[in-house]
Amino acid sequence: MRIDLDLEDIETGDVYTSAGRTITGADLVGFAGLNGDFNPIHMDVTVAEYSPFGQRVVHGILGVAVATGLLGGLDVMVNNAGIQRGQGLERAVASHGWPARPRRTIEERR
Repeated sequence: MRIDLDLEDIETGDVYTSAGRTITGADLVGFAGLNGDFNPIHMDVTVAEYSPFGQRVVHGILGVAVATGLLGGLDVMVNNAGIQRGQGLERAVASHGWPARPRRTIEERR
Protein backbone atom coordinates (compact mmCIF):
# COMPACT_ATOMS: atom_id res chain seq x y z
CA MET A 1 0.00 0.00 0.00
CA ARG A 2 1.50 3.34 -1.03
CA ILE A 3 0.45 6.57 0.62
CA ASP A 4 1.65 9.83 -1.00
CA LEU A 5 1.66 12.80 1.34
CA ASP A 6 2.98 16.34 1.45
CA LEU A 7 4.88 17.38 4.57
CA GLU A 8 1.95 19.61 5.55
CA ASP A 9 -0.27 16.51 5.64
CA ILE A 10 1.81 14.82 8.35
CA GLU A 11 1.35 15.58 12.03
CA THR A 12 3.22 14.37 15.09
CA GLY A 13 1.33 11.39 16.46
CA ASP A 14 -0.03 10.21 13.10
CA VAL A 15 -0.12 6.41 12.95
CA TYR A 16 0.15 4.26 9.83
CA THR A 17 -0.73 0.57 10.26
CA SER A 18 0.58 -2.17 7.98
CA ALA A 19 -1.34 -5.03 6.45
CA GLY A 20 -1.77 -7.98 8.80
CA ARG A 21 -0.30 -11.46 8.83
CA THR A 22 -1.23 -14.29 11.19
CA ILE A 23 1.75 -16.19 12.59
CA THR A 24 0.85 -19.88 12.37
CA GLY A 25 2.03 -23.05 14.06
CA ALA A 26 3.86 -23.93 10.84
CA ASP A 27 5.74 -20.62 11.12
CA LEU A 28 6.84 -21.54 14.66
CA VAL A 29 8.06 -24.98 13.59
CA GLY A 30 9.86 -23.64 10.53
CA PHE A 31 11.55 -20.88 12.49
CA ALA A 32 12.62 -23.27 15.25
CA GLY A 33 14.20 -25.43 12.55
CA LEU A 34 16.18 -22.43 11.32
CA ASN A 35 17.40 -21.06 14.65
CA GLY A 36 17.44 -24.23 16.76
CA ASP A 37 15.24 -22.82 19.56
CA PHE A 38 12.88 -25.69 20.37
CA ASN A 39 11.90 -24.34 23.80
CA PRO A 40 8.57 -25.92 24.85
CA ILE A 41 6.96 -22.47 25.24
CA HIS A 42 7.23 -22.22 21.44
CA MET A 43 6.73 -25.85 20.45
CA ASP A 44 4.67 -27.82 22.99
CA VAL A 45 0.97 -26.98 23.06
CA THR A 46 0.45 -28.78 26.40
CA VAL A 47 3.36 -27.08 28.18
CA ALA A 48 2.42 -23.68 26.75
CA GLU A 49 -1.20 -24.13 27.84
CA TYR A 50 -0.06 -23.95 31.48
CA SER A 51 2.14 -20.90 30.94
CA PRO A 52 0.97 -17.38 31.82
CA PHE A 53 0.19 -16.90 28.10
CA GLY A 54 -2.07 -19.96 27.81
CA GLN A 55 -0.72 -20.92 24.39
CA ARG A 56 2.49 -21.17 22.41
CA VAL A 57 4.49 -17.95 22.20
CA VAL A 58 6.11 -16.65 19.03
CA HIS A 59 9.92 -16.50 19.11
CA GLY A 60 10.79 -12.85 19.77
CA ILE A 61 13.07 -12.54 16.76
CA LEU A 62 10.41 -14.16 14.53
CA GLY A 63 7.96 -11.46 15.58
CA VAL A 64 10.55 -8.79 14.79
CA ALA A 65 11.28 -10.37 11.39
CA VAL A 66 7.58 -10.52 10.46
CA ALA A 67 7.03 -6.94 11.64
CA THR A 68 10.03 -5.74 9.63
CA GLY A 69 8.63 -7.30 6.47
CA LEU A 70 5.18 -5.87 7.07
CA LEU A 71 6.55 -2.39 7.77
CA GLY A 72 8.56 -2.61 4.56
CA GLY A 73 5.27 -3.03 2.73
CA LEU A 74 3.86 0.09 4.37
CA ASP A 75 5.10 2.54 1.79
CA VAL A 76 4.51 6.00 3.24
CA MET A 77 6.10 8.53 0.92
CA VAL A 78 6.38 12.16 1.89
CA ASN A 79 6.93 14.42 -1.09
CA ASN A 80 10.21 16.37 -0.71
CA ALA A 81 10.78 14.92 2.77
CA GLY A 82 11.46 11.69 4.58
CA ILE A 83 10.17 10.04 7.69
CA GLN A 84 13.25 9.89 9.90
CA ARG A 85 12.08 8.96 13.36
CA GLY A 86 8.97 6.95 13.87
CA GLN A 87 9.52 3.33 12.95
CA GLY A 88 9.19 0.90 15.78
CA LEU A 89 7.52 -2.10 17.29
CA GLU A 90 4.76 -1.47 19.76
CA ARG A 91 4.56 -4.67 21.78
CA ALA A 92 6.86 -7.65 21.65
CA VAL A 93 4.94 -10.62 23.11
CA ALA A 94 2.91 -12.43 20.49
CA SER A 95 1.05 -15.70 20.75
CA HIS A 96 0.53 -18.35 18.09
CA GLY A 97 -2.41 -17.34 15.92
CA TRP A 98 -1.91 -13.68 16.76
CA PRO A 99 -2.37 -11.32 13.80
CA ALA A 100 0.73 -9.14 13.47
CA ARG A 101 -0.10 -5.55 12.44
CA PRO A 102 2.87 -3.32 13.15
CA ARG A 103 2.56 0.47 13.00
CA ARG A 104 4.66 3.50 12.27
CA THR A 105 4.04 6.53 14.45
CA ILE A 106 5.29 9.98 13.48
CA GLU A 107 7.29 11.20 16.47
CA GLU A 108 8.73 14.38 15.04
CA ARG A 109 8.20 16.66 12.06
CA ARG A 110 10.94 19.04 10.94
